[in-house]
Amino acid sequence: MVSALKLKATSLSELSEIGKAIIKGNKPYKYVAIDTITQLEVWAEQEAKELYRNTQMGKNFDSDNKGLSVLSLPQGAGYLYLRIAYKKWLDRISQLAPHVILVGHLKDKMIEKKGKEVSSKDLDLTGKIRNITCANADAIGYVFRESDQMMVSFDSKDDQNAGSRCDHLKGQTIPFDWDKIFID
Repeated sequence: MVSALKLKATSLSELSEIGKAIIKGNKPYKYVAIDTITQLEVWAEQEAKELYRNTQMGKNFDSDNKGLSVLSLPQGAGYLYLRIAYKKWLDRISQLAPHVILVGHLKDKMIEKKGKEVSSKDLDLTGKIRNITCANADAIGYVFRESDQMMVSFDSKDDQNAGSRCDHLKGQTIPFDWDKIFID
């Protein structure tokens, strides 16, 4: 949908190699986009498992290759390792260009508003990872099609979470145009 140099990574190791090449090339890009951070979270779960296995408590975790997820640890203990692994990758990615764009999928979420349950579109990431990602973003836009035009909304409505710290985007719904979104 957007014309750009596109490289496909199918694992964290491939993403790492792309990152190394960008750094070796003296970071030639103004923008780097990760599509999708939903997949980045899935990949980070494997790294989270290794982080846990490197602890004294986790040294025998999943040693019989049942394919257990670190998220299966009692009382949600594995989510800490997932947050650590995910944040590590976000930090690495943020070093690749002045502007980093994170693309994610949406999920419908039920929230309570004025005593009633309503459906809301929210980023499809796990718990605190969603909050961490959104809290560190300068803008969160909801991209959609209107007729044949791609649009982006930075207007938080009852049914979507969006917004911006950037004055020129606050509360706006505009055609998807990089020159209007990123103003130097």
